[in-house]
Amino acid sequence: MADVIDLSGVTIEQILVVVLILLVAVFLAKAANALIRRYLDDRISKNWSKGLARIIQYAILGIGLYIGFYEIFRVSVSALLASLGIVGLAIAFASQQVIQNAISGILISTTRPIRLEDWVEVGGTPDTGVGRVKDITLLTTVLRDGDGRISYIPNSMILTTKVINYTKSGFVALRVRLTVMSPIDFGRLKQIVLDVADEDPLILPNVTEEERSAVAKIIEIPNIRAMFEHKHDMSALNPRVTISDISETKVEVVVKFWIREISLKDEIISGFLSKLRTRLENEGIRLIE
Repeated sequence: MADVIDLSGVTIEQILVVVLILLVAVFLAKAANALIRRYLDDRISKNWSKGLARIIQYAILGIGLYIGFYEIFRVSVSALLASLGIVGLAIAFASQQVIQNAISGILISTTRPIRLEDWVEVGGTPDTGVGRVKDITLLTTVLRDGDGRISYIPNSMILTTKVINYTKSGFVALRVRLTVMSPIDFGRLKQIVLDVADEDPLILPNVTEEERSAVAKIIEIPNIRAMFEHKHDMSALNPRVTISDISETKVEVVVKFWIREISLKDEIISGFLSKLRTRLENEGIRLIE
């Protein structure tokens, strides 16, 4: 017959000692986590320091449990496992989602589709919008959006739904639609739009030399090169202006340009449109709201 846990001879003093041991273990585990993060965050990758800190934290907690149950209660490991097996089916049934999220958390840590401080967007309902990864725990991924809202995403959702990683992509395209009064000299309109985009230091390819170098390396990645067909240099990221619709009274155009910082998307679009409106008004070109 399998061993069972017998706690009939346990005294109140032993229970208090075990509780004290567990409290001390929890305190030491949290303190160790904080100290390791403080020492290593600036020396190695935050992902590695966070993982190492958690391993140490869980090890200390495990030692505390071992001392409490085995050394004080004299509960053998085989008896503990046998007792857990009795309720194993019920626990597994009640915690399928927890286990699923835990396994997903381990896979995220090993495959690393997202990392701390990455700007990402998680699909599904509701859509999270663009947010920054602030933490990846065993069960959830924590995102903080541009408005300061914190979202806790189950790790299983990260692996089973569409996740856009803007940071890993290196750059992202924005499309701005404009409607102007007709008739219009499209060539002149296009040149004005391109001039305004070229003056913005946040719109590619008119960025700092350091960023240009980083983008150039990304373009050399085979999967990225395939996106740009025959252009495999910075000219592939030049802004483009195309006509999407035309009638007797108006012309609709689409302006496409690339940026590095998705977190600044709204500010970049706002600044671009503000400057463009002024330039168009000076040229006598009227925008239709």
